[in-house]
Amino acid sequence: GDWSSDVCSSDLALLAISPLCIELSNEARCYALLHLLGIASTWMLLVWIDRPSLRNWIIYAILTFLACLTHYFAFAVPCAHVAALLASSRRKLILPWIGAMALAALLWSFWMPVFLDQLRTPGNLSRMGGQWKLQFYATPLVFALGRTFAWRDSGMILLSAGSIAAMLLWWIPASLPLSRYSGRGWVRALALLASWFLIPIFGP
Repeated sequence: GDWSSDVCSSDLALLAISPLCIELSNEARCYALLHLLGIASTWMLLVWIDRPSLRNWIIYAILTFLACLTHYFAFAVPCAHVAALLASSRRKLILPWIGAMALAALLWSFWMPVFLDQLRTPGNLSRMGGQWKLQFYATPLVFALGRTFAWRDSGMILLSAGSIAAMLLWWIPASLPLSRYSGRGWVRALALLASWFLIPIFGP
């Protein structure tokens, strides 16, 4: 059956009530577009897996390119996609997937001079200075509770308490489906779950 529509509808339901997405949708910045393109790219990956065709392959590559052009955090999206392919029964699609990413990289290459110039600009990618460690506390908190509860400058006690609560609210419901797996399937599911939590925290 076509399982991509079921996955997409549940993701959109979570997106609609996500405190982070609601907050970022009101900002005049690229984050809301990044969420949209990241979801669209992931949805198109599922469509391509269900119905492999050149058309779906091209659309997936273009959406991935647009997501990466919107924000550098989108580079984590293809990492999650290849992890999902490796953990699934569709590993034969890895080579076509690499081709799609090569096309996305080719389209993105015109931005390379700007990217290299940004890398050479002192402090351009590390505006937090010595407070960068607080990002590890603040990121899961914001994903679950939004910035109105606390953010990087809220103090270690509040950040720690909020982060622990946020991670418990995430991990308990997200870990329950692991009981359905056994053997290597359980290990793969756990690896995907850990990636889903840790890539957005450690990557940025």
